[in-house]
Amino acid sequence: MSAIASDVMSSGAYRLEQTIDAPPSSKEKLMSIEGRIGVLTYNARYFGFLMLMLIGFAPMMGYMAIVGEGEPATVPMIVSSLLAIVCAVVAMYGLVLNSAKRLHDLDFGGLHMVWGYVPIIGGLWMLYYSLKPGSEERNRFGAARSATGIEKVVGYIGITFIVLLVFSALVSA
Repeated sequence: MSAIASDVMSSGAYRLEQTIDAPPSSKEKLMSIEGRIGVLTYNARYFGFLMLMLIGFAPMMGYMAIVGEGEPATVPMIVSSLLAIVCAVVAMYGLVLNSAKRLHDLDFGGLHMVWGYVPIIGGLWMLYYSLKPGSEERNRFGAARSATGIEKVVGYIGITFIVLLVFSALVSA
């Protein structure tokens, strides 16, 4: 490797062991890929984003149940469909960002989410990073963040939801 290439690779953003630290005064952001979140915070947010999707789809499904599926599109149907689309996009965006933060807590890069798209392995991978506690020590993505009171309560609800989801998938297979 040339001297210039080795100099570039050993400094700046290309260095592998670079620690990404937020300033101590900054607060962790929900819709950001920087930093790391623990297992309870992740599961609380996962459950929250799933509820956002449910809230977004509820008016559309309710309207379809009342009017019927074969009816032509009306303004309420179009508005409820747009609401469902917006909620789904926001929820999916949030799920991807918070999954990357969760992987950071386990000292993996965010691109390890790709394993989630591999059949069979993907479900096991998601179960692994949804349930495995992260390290308490500082890693290359920053210091560990502890869950708040509400995150702990909703996090345990989220863990229960994920375990029931996996169990139901195994039983139905």
